[in-house]
Amino acid sequence: MLRNFLMLKDINILKTLKILSLITVLFMLLPYLYILLLALEPNSSYLDFIIKNRILNNYIYNTVELILKVGLFSIIIGFLGAYFMAFYSFRFKSIINLFFILPLSIPIYVGAYVYSDLYHRIPFLETIFKNDFTMNSTVFIYVIFLYPYVYLTTYAYLKKHMQEYIEAGKMLRLSDFQILYRIILPLTKTILFSSSLFVIYESLSDFAVSEYFGVQTLSRAFNDAWRLSSDQSTSAKLAFGLVLIIGMAISFEKFLNKKVKLDSSLLSERRLIKASMSVNIVIYTFYTLIITIGFILPFQRILIGALKNYEYFFKSNITGAAIQTLILSLWVILVIIIIAMFLSSMLKYLKPFSRKKLSLIATLGYMMPSMILSLGVYSLCFNLDLLINPLIKNFTSEGYILTSTIIVLVVGMSLKFLAIAFNNFEQTYKKIHPSIFEASLTLNQNPIKTFFKIDLYFLSKTTVFIAILVILDVFKELTISFTLSPFNFRTISMEIYSYMANEMPQVAYVPSIIIIFVCMACIIVLERGLVNDKNRKFNI
Repeated sequence: MLRNFLMLKDINILKTLKILSLITVLFMLLPYLYILLLALEPNSSYLDFIIKNRILNNYIYNTVELILKVGLFSIIIGFLGAYFMAFYSFRFKSIINLFFILPLSIPIYVGAYVYSDLYHRIPFLETIFKNDFTMNSTVFIYVIFLYPYVYLTTYAYLKKHMQEYIEAGKMLRLSDFQILYRIILPLTKTILFSSSLFVIYESLSDFAVSEYFGVQTLSRAFNDAWRLSSDQSTSAKLAFGLVLIIGMAISFEKFLNKKVKLDSSLLSERRLIKASMSVNIVIYTFYTLIITIGFILPFQRILIGALKNYEYFFKSNITGAAIQTLILSLWVILVIIIIAMFLSSMLKYLKPFSRKKLSLIATLGYMMPSMILSLGVYSLCFNLDLLINPLIKNFTSEGYILTSTIIVLVVGMSLKFLAIAFNNFEQTYKKIHPSIFEASLTLNQNPIKTFFKIDLYFLSKTTVFIAILVILDVFKELTISFTLSPFNFRTISMEIYSYMANEMPQVAYVPSIIIIFVCMACIIVLERGLVNDKNRKFNI
């Protein structure tokens, strides 16, 4: 442990840093404490009503059905895409790989609005996708725009871990199909389920799609209780239902992780199989279908709609919202990078148990549905305003300085996306040999000097990578923007939601195309490796 290399005079500095990290962690937990306090309040008449009339049962049943279907179909599409890409050689592979990721550039609520428009223009799409099984198309929308989470993780995994096992299967004279279902699928079930959790997190965080298609889920019930009925206590109680579902999914993932362990010494690049004519037909048909439905169809519809209404590009509300979203992104990037750098740099001085707890708390915001996080952040900032306001009322006319300014939005977004920065910094630290830090401490450099002289050098490339990911997520995020934005601040995702709520889909395509171009640029830069080394794959 690096603490053993510290000089006596530097131990006090380390203790101060640990106290500061503890304060930071406790502040990050405060929003969840406020939700707990709200949940302990007596039941409201609204909650009694939905319980008595079994409406709550319907919310829970629909939510469970939704995440099971979305998770399953995301795994199927993501795995097939990763399997073909990892093991077969075929033409235009790099282009197909890029286009297969691009559905991530289209926010799911935008995808819902576009397909609702396309259903009227292409009737057979409505027949195929809009039915009871897909929950009035909600399942289809979540799957087709979120499957890249599964694809990216599974593809990176298959590239590195399968070659030795496949060769063992061939020595046993197994066919390609037998290798697939007897070797590859059992070994990848853990990573498939783990990656599908990202899809589930996004599905539970969203309320706009289920609201638009009229599906009664816990996320929508949470939004109705808080935003429409101003019943925060009921919202907090509903939050525990969502947290319970997430907790069960995470517990099952940990159970799978214990059962499947791969030998890291067997890491190797796979040897590609030259696809036969029949396999080529299957591969190209699969990729063409998914890319067309997931990206080309919605993108061309949005682009045409935006060009027809190009005059709205110059409307102050859209251009102003785009600028404000960019400003918000920069503030969130600054806050996230500072906090994540500090917390991740402290990991090397902590014991294993403390490291696990710190990592869990730092990533908790990403696992938590956005609506729940927003309620906790709003409650925290509102109560802080009540404490601060008497002290500053003589110096400012803002009134509530936290909840009436961009600060509350920055706090919410930072807690949500802190996991992106923290996980990437943590992975970077794992690649650095401890002897480098030991040498610095031995040369009488305290932890602060070590951070600025050594840590920053290794983290610089990762910082740019994180900044691009945060911009992508902030531009797409609707739930936190919708619930926490102050009166005089609007993001571009809120503009889209407002136009759609006012039945102006053609105008909504204008801000939509701005988000899509920004997200496409971020994805292309990340995938092409212009920021990180050529072997690194991004994990949003």
